[in-house]
Amino acid sequence: LSSFKEFLSAEKKMAALTPLQSLVRIHPEKIQYLPFEQEMPTTADAARVLQIAESRIIKTCIISVGKPKTFVAAILRGVDRIDWKKFENLSPGYKKHSFASSEEALKITGYQTGGTPPIGLGDQLAQVYVDARVFEQDEVYGGGGEKHSLIRISPSMIQELNQALVCHISITADPNEKQ
Repeated sequence: LSSFKEFLSAEKKMAALTPLQSLVRIHPEKIQYLPFEQEMPTTADAARVLQIAESRIIKTCIISVGKPKTFVAAILRGVDRIDWKKFENLSPGYKKHSFASSEEALKITGYQTGGTPPIGLGDQLAQVYVDARVFEQDEVYGGGGEKHSLIRISPSMIQELNQALVCHISITADPNEKQ
């Protein structure tokens, strides 16, 4: 009986976790959660705190597409921006697009903008795309679910957990880097 109570207690705790927290617990050797005192809502903030190149920081953009509205996620390096022409070529319905509002992103993913993780995004997204440039690093740092946390993860784990499509959808915003 006590093991059944322990089982129920563990189940209750798991049910209270966010999808990201559950994934961190399931894959502790592959996903590292990094809490911090200060908020890091931007690529520059995160790179400064970690003392690493901004190209190792990734961002997760939630995008509204088509009519009726559906939502997709685009994961790219923090130094890059979405090349909308390339994005539109992913699907005919993507000609009409915009970034989701903060309220929409929270409703769809369960996370506030500025801390949106690249995994554990829930089941309301039609598709997740990972820009090919993310794979230039063995490990990257992305939102940890809140503005004061990050996760460290491999791009291949991001692709696997999201069943994401890898594509070329970015243009670099870094003037020191070639296209």
